Amino acid sequence: MMWGQINSVAVSPADGSVWVGGFGAIGRRNSDGTIATVPIPDYTGGGSVSVDVMAIDTQGNVWLTTGDNEGNRISRYDGASWTHFYYQTLPGLEFSYYVSDIALAPNGNIWLVTDWGVAYYDGSAWHSVTQDYPFMGHYSAIAFDGETVWIGCYYETCFTPLINLALLRLENNILTLFPYTDYPLPYPSITALAVDGFHNVWIGGQYGGITVMNYDGVVISSGEPSTSIPALSVYPNPASNELTFVTNDLGAGEQVWTLYALDGREVMQQHWSGTSDTRTINLPVEITEGMYFWRIWYAEGEHTGKVFIQRKR
Repeated sequence: MMWGQINSVAVSPADGSVWVGGFGAIGRRNSDGTIATVPIPDYTGGGSVSVDVMAIDTQGNVWLTTGDNEGNRISRYDGASWTHFYYQTLPGLEFSYYVSDIALAPNGNIWLVTDWGVAYYDGSAWHSVTQDYPFMGHYSAIAFDGETVWIGCYYETCFTPLINLALLRLENNILTLFPYTDYPLPYPSITALAVDGFHNVWIGGQYGGITVMNYDGVVISSGEPSTSIPALSVYPNPASNELTFVTNDLGAGEQVWTLYALDGREVMQQHWSGTSDTRTINLPVEITEGMYFWRIWYAEGEHTGKVFIQRKR
């Protein structure tokens, strides 16, 4: 087949091989840059199939979703033969119409996120995550942090009897809910999740906004997409040993930067002058981890914001 359009890409944790998914086939990239094509068995009744999501387990099995106008199935290719799991027969996924995400957990389990359920395969059987909880909704993304599982969903259709949901945290079979009404999550729906080295979850939104939260739901950073050059940007956030400010409107006069604890106590202060648009601040080890407020005063006004300090371990 001609690989004119690639819909998904996955890397094998077993041997580092790269696999791609397209229309009607998956392919393994050879060392010479060519792709060894593997046709996908079609649905009963025919129809074109496209590989929209794909993952590879620790044994090198390729897991993928294939879709046509009949819906989705979960397929596993072991290098020689195919096994298909129709989600209508899987626990907790009976009402699902399509799969939003498929991912490999750190313990080797394969997880499926569908519009109406979440389930995982432990090597021998499928297990539902969502059928044991009193809610249903459009689940859209998943990310792992060790044994902790973060699940995103669409605000518009994911619900319980009392609150709309936007983000779920599952750990040791305990589900914690982060409702959209209480947290500044990207509007209107979560489309991507990732966890960084500090165990913070990065939440991408449908319209481009990004929110960063720590394990306990403390919002470290939140913002909507912008097409203009910001008057001031701060990075990294969370910060470990240093913090950098990039500005474009402070002028050439004196500038005073101050860091405050949440109780209003002044923790650190620096005085700046000149027209440099980049300032890097070293954060002394005496400053403990946590949330802080910062303020920059200058002749024409001031900027304020928050930063979360999180030391590397």
